[in-house]
Formats: sequence, C-alpha cells, structure tokens
Amino acid sequence: MKDENLDYCKHIRSELEKYYNGEVYRCPECDELIHIPDVDELKETDEGFVLPCGCKIEDPDDLEQMSLYDYFDEVFDTIYYIGSDKEIRGVRLMVACGGPNVYIDTFRKTVELYWWNEHATVDLHNDLCEEITEQFAQIYAC
Repeated sequence: MKDENLDYCKHIRSELEKYYNGEVYRCPECDELIHIPDVDELKETDEGFVLPCGCKIEDPDDLEQMSLYDYFDEVFDTIYYIGSDKEIRGVRLMVACGGPNVYIDTFRKTVELYWWNEHATVDLHNDLCEEITEQFAQIYAC
C-alpha cells in the first residue's frame, strides 16, 4: 500500500507540473482533458491534426489551454498560512478526501497523502508552489 500511496502523490505532482508548464488542453470535440507537451508537434493528417484522445481538429488554435487555476476547480478545503506581517506564506489545499485525504501544501512544498495509518509525501518545486500561492492569495484578497 505504501508504494501505491507514493505513486499517487507522484501522479498528482506530475499533473500539477503539466498544468504549470501549459501542457494540458481541453479537446474541442470530446471535451476531454489531454496532455500535449508541444502543440507544434501534433501529428497532421489529410483530415486534420490528431489529438491524444483520438479526435481530429483542423487547427491547433481551437484547443483550449488549461491553466493551473483550472486544476483547482474542486478544492475541498483551503488553509492559509499567514505571517505576522499579514502576508500569505502558503496554502494547504485538500484536493481529495474520504479515502485517501490528499493535500497540496505550498508552505511545506509537498503533496501529502493520508490513508488510515499510512502516509506518503513528495516534494514540489518552489516555482510551482509560488504560483499556486499567488493564485490563492488573489482569491483570499477578494
């Protein structure tokens, strides 16, 4: 079970990095989220460009690029780390609950998973954490 939990944390980190790097798009045909590392390398056929979901489009500009903000469409809880100067230092976001509970913590720079007495953690890179913190600081300011 420990390996599965660690793999799940690594999967979440990988997904976050794809959103952060601008590699996630919504297919205009089937509405599925797809990973495209480089839009310029899409395979073109006589019928158009072939997407990873199997759909074909005429123009890659038809793709809707998803942002890191879109990843956090469903957050179950948000905890803000606020310093004595009233500045936001980070956020702790519950992105899954009930089995397992998963948190993205930009103050600790981790993805954390808790499942009964099991625990798994992977590190996140600083730039990603700063971007997430900035987005949630804007929400907090509203």
